[in-house]
Amino acid sequence: MKLQTKFNLGIVATFVILAVCMTALSINYVNTNTIREAENRVRTYARAAWEIHDAKISRVCTALQILSQDTVVGDFLVNPQGERLLAVRRLLEDIRQEQEMDVLNLTGPDGRVLLRTRAPYNVGDNLAGERRTPGPQAPGCSSDGRNRTGARLTRA
Repeated sequence: MKLQTKFNLGIVATFVILAVCMTALSINYVNTNTIREAENRVRTYARAAWEIHDAKISRVCTALQILSQDTVVGDFLVNPQGERLLAVRRLLEDIRQEQEMDVLNLTGPDGRVLLRTRAPYNVGDNLAGERRTPGPQAPGCSSDGRNRTGARLTRA
């Protein structure tokens, strides 16, 4: 074999080895950075979702604290009968819609529904075993979220 042929084969072999190494390094670099970028993006989106969730829960709890101090609601909880029912239902429906809640129910200390703000407006059923948003911690409330009448404002 001539010296020039050996020289040409050496150069070609060197370029092939360099090309394979550069390809392997490029694939590794791109995959590592792509995965890292995707993980960072997911982490950022998850953090933003939790912040939105926490803000929504905070807004709901604030609305419930304000409701627990409302005299109309308090009077209704003392005597959940009569003409107060419609006034309280309208008030709570407005609050539910303003706060973009799906459900806003008034329940007694035993979990019995006193008032619903969405159709069907059935009352008397027991939600004691249902998952609920913790009751408000407002002035006039005990540590478990019950107001002065013993009733609990809940968001189902």
